[in-house]
Amino acid sequence: GLQFGFYELFKRQWQLYCNTSPAEVLPEVSAMLVGLASGCATQCCTSPLKVIAMRLAAGVTGETTALEVARNLWREGGVWGFFRGNLSGLASQPLVIALSFFFFERLRIPAESILGTSALVVVLVGGVSNCISIVIAYPLRMAKDKLQAQKEGQYSGLLDVWTQSYRSRGLSGLY
Repeated sequence: GLQFGFYELFKRQWQLYCNTSPAEVLPEVSAMLVGLASGCATQCCTSPLKVIAMRLAAGVTGETTALEVARNLWREGGVWGFFRGNLSGLASQPLVIALSFFFFERLRIPAESILGTSALVVVLVGGVSNCISIVIAYPLRMAKDKLQAQKEGQYSGLLDVWTQSYRSRGLSGLY
């Protein structure tokens, strides 16, 4: 929900700045920039909760409650501990959102001209757009998840995650 709220907010601001009608489809570069901005804002707002959830789900650190994870994150890195993996998250999540809105804006009009305007068409086009985007950006997302769930010192960074994953499982290790 946040990404759509930020997208609409930034889209309206961009249209006001460019003096265009809200009914107009954003040009390709504009759609990517607005999607990227909404993705960055969404990622930064949700990163602390994602880090906590990832560490709980991974179970590699032995923590059993969100509060325990939060305390340990604070002890390990202060406020920055809650943003572990956020750099790769800022590379992947906003990219997925930007690509998703880009493909959505491009596929919606042809789909509506063939199938008519309906909520179902919007949902289907949104789903297809998101699937395409996730496949493109998944190696970044996988690295972010591994960085967030790691035991201290398991990976030195994004490239290390990719290298270790590729060495252990080949190209499929990135997906």
